[in-house]
Amino acid sequence: ELSKKKKKIIFVGRKTKLKGAHLIPSIDAFLQEKGLSYEWSIVTSGDKLDTDVEADLIEWQEIKSSNRIAFHQDIGRDAMRNEYSESSIFILPSQAEGFPVSLIEAMNQGCVPIIFNYGPDAANQMPLSLSKFVCNDWHEMAECIYQLNSSGVVQEQEIALAHCQEFHGRTQTL
Repeated sequence: ELSKKKKKIIFVGRKTKLKGAHLIPSIDAFLQEKGLSYEWSIVTSGDKLDTDVEADLIEWQEIKSSNRIAFHQDIGRDAMRNEYSESSIFILPSQAEGFPVSLIEAMNQGCVPIIFNYGPDAANQMPLSLSKFVCNDWHEMAECIYQLNSSGVVQEQEIALAHCQEFHGRTQTL
């Protein structure tokens, strides 16, 4: 049930600047300054990474209570589904993306998507009523999360889920 999801944000992508992983600590710091504390699930795959980004993420985890921040690498389908199903918000701060499979997977599990406006591929997959969650920078993304926290996320989760379940007229499997 969507109302029982955790206060948790999920990021799925490589630990690179191009994918926006370096922005996660700044988003978290903004939310912390506003008095909000979210759990984080950082799901990565492969060994492509920016060493400085990885070091910054590890430092962030160590400084900001590691029990709120979990890193997962190369996890299986069931574990991935579980991470999405526990999370209330999905962020995609990427500067470059092909077809955003993780966006579709996240919406299919009822995550509210908050994405960067990096091109038409992701923006075209967003439900029109969630277009306010297409952002231009990390600060705008953090503001969207803050606003969602204030207004509640269940309605937006329902919109994302319904939109995804209608995706190309097929039932999604993840």
